[in-house]
Amino acid sequence: MDTNKVWSLITVALRHCNRVLVWGKPGTGKSFLAQREALGGRHVYNITLTEDTSSIELRGHYVPRGNELIWQDGAAIRAWRSGGRLIVNELDKASADVQSFLLGLMDNRESASITLPTGETVSPQEGFQFVATSNSSPDELPEALRSRLPVTIEVTEPNPEALLLLPENLRKIAAQTATVEQEERRISLRAWYEYARLITEGHTTVEDAAFLVFGERAADILSNITMAGAEL
Repeated sequence: MDTNKVWSLITVALRHCNRVLVWGKPGTGKSFLAQREALGGRHVYNITLTEDTSSIELRGHYVPRGNELIWQDGAAIRAWRSGGRLIVNELDKASADVQSFLLGLMDNRESASITLPTGETVSPQEGFQFVATSNSSPDELPEALRSRLPVTIEVTEPNPEALLLLPENLRKIAAQTATVEQEERRISLRAWYEYARLITEGHTTVEDAAFLVFGERAADILSNITMAGAEL
């Protein structure tokens, strides 16, 4: 499917669906779109998972304040209370503990509820939306979790709107290098943003910016930019 069409369909999903998974190679702009598009006035709550992330970070925990312990909601419960958009990045890295918590979090809004350690039972407010990103296929997720994500969209090319944040002379090569199959040769849009920033803000030379961002590949990258007809 045409790249622009895929990304426009993601926008449709973000506007009208309350559980969405966008997956594909890292650094293509998945989180960029989720944080900006079709918010409809919602607050955005972000969390990026690692294998060590516990459900406490999503649910909440007690924190000391003076001589007391005060309950502090985690990102997921704050999103529930406000009817916001919860963005869970790197869903494929969710631990068993986080996966168990997400099963309840992603239930249908009409029946979902979680009882906190405080004894309070909370439910999602109107507008709550769960948006996940992943670098791996949803087929690798446990079935119970996968079944709670009725809308899953694969992206194979960078987000066109994210590319527009780069200088025009870098967009083509950034799009090409963001999606190469060999992981060791892939360059994320984040890296291209930093390279462009160092140059456009006048912090250093083109050569030094390339070395700082691309390391040992700097000379090859600069050569490829030149070959692609980019103006340095």
